Amino acid sequence: GFIAQELQTLVPEVVSDTEWSRGENNKMVSKPAEILGVFYSDLIPVLTKAIQEQQTQIETLRTENATLQAKVSELDALRAEVAEIKAMLLEKK
Repeated sequence: GFIAQELQTLVPEVVSDTEWSRGENNKMVSKPAEILGVFYSDLIPVLTKAIQEQQTQIETLRTENATLQAKVSELDALRAEVAEIKAMLLEKK
């Protein structure tokens, strides 16, 4: 599971820090909890959003990587051409 104290700094809305009990006249009364609790079901939308954001970052990085790989291939081809031209120039001397 998750550690409530760690979640409280990141996603405080999923951490329960109060306890409810019946007080006078059967009214619900809150008091600070001795032990923090986690509303795990409330984490689902938070985690889903985080996964979506990560997926967007992954797709962006894949696109950037493909672009960079294409540029590297282009540079390798140009480097080979330059080497070929140098060799031809040296032969003519």
